Amino acid sequence: MTTIQAVRAAPAQYHHKFIQLRGLIDACTPWGCDLLAVEPGTIPAKTDFRDRILHGIQFDFVPVPGSPPEQTGTETVDRSTDLMQELYRFTEVTLVGEYDAACALGYDPKNAPPKGKPRDEIICLDHHGDLQVYRVLTVHKRWPASAGALWGHKNSALSPLPLQLAERLFTSFKVGTLMVNPDLDEWEAEYRAFADAREQNRDILCICRAKTCEGKWPSEADDLVRAPANPYQCTIGIRTKTGWRFPPAWFE
Repeated sequence: MTTIQAVRAAPAQYHHKFIQLRGLIDACTPWGCDLLAVEPGTIPAKTDFRDRILHGIQFDFVPVPGSPPEQTGTETVDRSTDLMQELYRFTEVTLVGEYDAACALGYDPKNAPPKGKPRDEIICLDHHGDLQVYRVLTVHKRWPASAGALWGHKNSALSPLPLQLAERLFTSFKVGTLMVNPDLDEWEAEYRAFADAREQNRDILCICRAKTCEGKWPSEADDLVRAPANPYQCTIGIRTKTGWRFPPAWFE
């Protein structure tokens, strides 16, 4: 077991070695996530996330053999990376992976140039993983998205919808899900509905997955990020002339 600080201080020492690291998983994209150094059992304040990410380690999750890629626009997104976010976002873990120091150093320390020749320079673009993660060994603690943070953009507050509009939104959603899964005809769930000031043509419906979500409902757009410890699950309703359109088979 080593630490993120030790790897960043002497990257050549760990080049192409398998290492165990403990940290908080965040900043997931279709290309990978970041592992943040934290005190065990704690999560950084929202204002500290950017600095923690800049001093963390970017990693990619090795695709599961035979894992089919998903086509998203013009980009191919592997399901393994998507699962990493669904299972481990805002989760403190110990993981094992192979470290590559080339991005941190700007060159490959094992590829020495011939005498008198300049060394090849390596330039890595944004979110190029320094670590290839092969396995998550231990999950120590999970946090909901409301305790974490995103970075690089201005967050947006969520405004509760008026009760009558919220009831219409929920009814529209329930009708759509019953068409896919009739077994939900007796389904009664605690829910809340919100509007996002940045998105004028959509509303947000959140369904409680716990016994109660009192005091735990999302209050900002960042809180809608998928995280396994979220006590709620949210979906987007796109406004139409007659109501709302939802993603298909959300509760299938």
